[in-house]
Amino acid sequence: MTDITSNVNALISDIIADYGTRSKSSDPSLADHIAKMENEFAEKITYTVGKKYIRIVNGSGGVWGFIVNTTTDKKFNLGDILMAAGWKTPARNLSRGNIIDGDYSISWTGPGYLR
Repeated sequence: MTDITSNVNALISDIIADYGTRSKSSDPSLADHIAKMENEFAEKITYTVGKKYIRIVNGSGGVWGFIVNTTTDKKFNLGDILMAAGWKTPARNLSRGNIIDGDYSISWTGPGYLR
């Protein structure tokens, strides 16, 4: 099986970068506060590896989404991004992209909607 840890870390870097672009303000007096928020978000985003999925947890403790972590799934490929249906369950309707291919659209709030 392919080790997709580096791809997961790249995805998390993209999530953090998107959070940074969304939190910018034209008010210079908020710069310190915004920098603090960005650092807290980056420090708190984590992931846990399971047999079938990698669960990505955002900075506020909610599930950002899931990554398929098996080559034996009948519907999805290794590295496919799935939206969360709940804390332990991904939405298995359609993939939102693939972290191995690098073909995905995300925001800091979750995987992009279907195209």
